[in-house]
Amino acid sequence: MLQTNQRDDLRVKVSQVASNHSSFGARYASFGVLENDEKSRRFLGIELGSGYDNMNAIVKALDVQLVKMRLPAYYAEPRFHTSIAWTSETSDSIEEKDLAFNGEALAALDSELGSRLRDDELWVADLCLKVGKETTRFPLK
Repeated sequence: MLQTNQRDDLRVKVSQVASNHSSFGARYASFGVLENDEKSRRFLGIELGSGYDNMNAIVKALDVQLVKMRLPAYYAEPRFHTSIAWTSETSDSIEEKDLAFNGEALAALDSELGSRLRDDELWVADLCLKVGKETTRFPLK
């Protein structure tokens, strides 16, 4: 857990990582379902395709800094996404076929919206850090 006396140091480290990575274009690839570690929430997300390697490089650089501060690293295999809906129904509480965001729903979303989803490019230009209620934005180079 981040201690109060580590906040400024973390901001410095995140700023350094941002200044060493260039902004980049990215595109969404598909709809996906993610559950939080506690299995208390299930999320419908739009997962990143093109740009994944750039995001992963940033996360790996952040991991190095986090470990130096004796903080836990990010997920070993992150899934970069934008969450667009959530439910408290999870795979631990309901059968997969009865869940709101099941395979059938994902297929229908992809059929209806998938091609438009993959057409638009996103521009990733900043790295944002939220500590408590404060969000700090660090521009990528």
